[in-house]
Amino acid sequence: MADEENHPLIADADQTFVSKEALATTKPQGSRHQHNANAIRYAHDLGLASGLTTLGVKLVRVKKGNQSTEHHRHLNDEEFVYILAGRGFARVGDERFEIGAGDFLGYRKSGPAHSLENPFEEDLVYLMAGTRCDTDVCDYPDLALRQFRINGVRYAANMADLTEVQPSLVASRDHATINQDQE
Repeated sequence: MADEENHPLIADADQTFVSKEALATTKPQGSRHQHNANAIRYAHDLGLASGLTTLGVKLVRVKKGNQSTEHHRHLNDEEFVYILAGRGFARVGDERFEIGAGDFLGYRKSGPAHSLENPFEEDLVYLMAGTRCDTDVCDYPDLALRQFRINGVRYAANMADLTEVQPSLVASRDHATINQDQE
């Protein structure tokens, strides 16, 4: 993968240890969320740097005035956030509350939507980890958007455009076709 080839913390393919010296001398990578221009975070990708393949682990910094992500929930992936420094606000479902160093947030699959924001002077710093399923569905309730990730490729659709597939109707149609073919 291109990300792995250019990752600043990777020394070799068998690396399992990322030292505090490597973190201190490596610039975190900034990213802006694809659905929220104000969701800007700076992260060291510890999972990628240590060769993890099904668990994402990042050391993240969110500066004053920014959000961590667009408010969202995963239907397959689970995540957690452990606050290391600073303060901010967490929004989980319809609740909004202050968070700070030592606080832990666990986001189960298909749980309520979640996001963080930092309105304070001090950077909000946290350890974030989550499963990385090959296929995931992510809902963005404030945008009425559903995003699908299938083997690393993302697709999005407006929630209003989605329709439920009725397996019984498909089965009935197939059954009629099969019976017609036998006549």
